[in-house]
Amino acid sequence: MAEEIIYFLSCDGALHSCPANPTHNPGKCYACVRQTSYSIERLLPNQCINIKLDSLSHPEIKTSLDECRFETLTELASYKYRDLPIGELVASQLVDELRDVFYPLENLQKRVKGEIELAVSLYHQGIKILQTHKINRVFVWNGRRPSDGPLLYAAWDLGLEYYSYISGVKQGTYYAISALNVHAIGAQKKFVDESSKKIENESISTNHAIAHEFYSMQRKGNLLYQGYQSFHQSHQETFKAESEKPILAIFTSSYWEYFGMPDYMSSIYWNFYAGLKQIIQDVTLQKKWSIYVRWHPNLVNCGPYERRYISEVIQATCLSARHYLPEDTVNSYDIVSAADAVLTFGSTIGIEAAIMENLLF
Repeated sequence: MAEEIIYFLSCDGALHSCPANPTHNPGKCYACVRQTSYSIERLLPNQCINIKLDSLSHPEIKTSLDECRFETLTELASYKYRDLPIGELVASQLVDELRDVFYPLENLQKRVKGEIELAVSLYHQGIKILQTHKINRVFVWNGRRPSDGPLLYAAWDLGLEYYSYISGVKQGTYYAISALNVHAIGAQKKFVDESSKKIENESISTNHAIAHEFYSMQRKGNLLYQGYQSFHQSHQETFKAESEKPILAIFTSSYWEYFGMPDYMSSIYWNFYAGLKQIIQDVTLQKKWSIYVRWHPNLVNCGPYERRYISEVIQATCLSARHYLPEDTVNSYDIVSAADAVLTFGSTIGIEAAIMENLLF
């Protein structure tokens, strides 16, 4: 069997931006280029062809953007080039940096248009590269940003096999899924269903033991996978209920982590902060439940406009619920243990609350 040729798409600093170096720091670009060359030479000698990408603007998009102006990230997220959700990719990149989905774009027009041009350029480059080299299978890191997502859409348009991937839970492993971004809910549900069928044929006690080990480490802050954040050491304050009514515990998440991905957006509320406010202000709930809201600790890093919005929600509902701010040190697991019902907006604590019903930590 002939050995497969691997085409590795990289850049030498010519791209407008990338997730690892959004401010285009020359030192980081240099280190990345060296690491790429080293990895190819050591891991895939004589089997890998390195293709350099560039940020050449496509004439079609350059002309159409001259008349565009984007006031908000929500408006940007709705922008499409042909049928491609380029605006979603750009919005996802920006909120990663700003950590603020309410940040006004008044002074970021040049940056926004530059990211759109990058995405369109990479899409057309991707089409050309895939066709020229007769590539039949594509792997792209993450997929939800303008520096990576367009290649997946190019593969999709050409009817090729494609996967988005990220680092796995264990060091040196990767998680790949056949989807236009690695966070796609539909593809993730399919994967979970397939995994569940496999688990049905295995020992229940074995699976409980695996879950127990994982979630115990999660709770104690001992997990090591890339991107994992632990708040264990700084959040040990004991939770004390202030009412004899049943406890409804509500946990928020970091809104910017979902922004730009439409399958994460609620069909009921225009954003989950508005949904949270509406739920808390429900008179029927107020009469039956004692409501506690735990704002995600990672929101201490959110931008000023998002923090202002959070403050407005708290001010409007402070008489109906007890709020724990992002910087409060209360132990979230204490709240879960005391709660009669748990409501989450995407936070990991949701699955942890469900698993705590069946496992003792």
